[in-house]
Amino acid sequence: MPKAIVVYYTRFGNTRQAAEAICEGIKEGGLEAECKEIKDIKPEDLAQYDVILVGTPTHYGSMAEEMGKFVEALKEVELKGKRAAAFDTRYAGEKTGGLSELEKYMKKLGMEIILPGLAVLLPAGDAWGPLREGEITKCRKFGESIAQKISGKKA
Repeated sequence: MPKAIVVYYTRFGNTRQAAEAICEGIKEGGLEAECKEIKDIKPEDLAQYDVILVGTPTHYGSMAEEMGKFVEALKEVELKGKRAAAFDTRYAGEKTGGLSELEKYMKKLGMEIILPGLAVLLPAGDAWGPLREGEITKCRKFGESIAQKISGKKA
């Protein structure tokens, strides 16, 4: 069975909530999945997974600096052909976020983007959150979609 990991960086806990919900959705979709914060995993550990999801809070329209350092270190790891997806947390109304940058890194590393990234929304101007109503459900469904894409099964 393919193994998935959801790896993330969080500042205020919002990205953690999104990551955990996505991970639950992957499991509900029938795949084995783990969820880890970047401080709890080494870049080389990602090589053991078949599916890699990466999430970051959006900071000034881009990914958080800490996530940037983590994905930069992934250059030293063989991830070509791994299936991947990205997500970010951002204010409602923000047009761009960290996920587009994450996807660019993934493509440079030869990873296959299996679904377009997910923007997880916070109330405008409130970095502390909580996530907007319905966002956790959206995250779970995203995770289930990832599992379906990998397994070829419908929920």
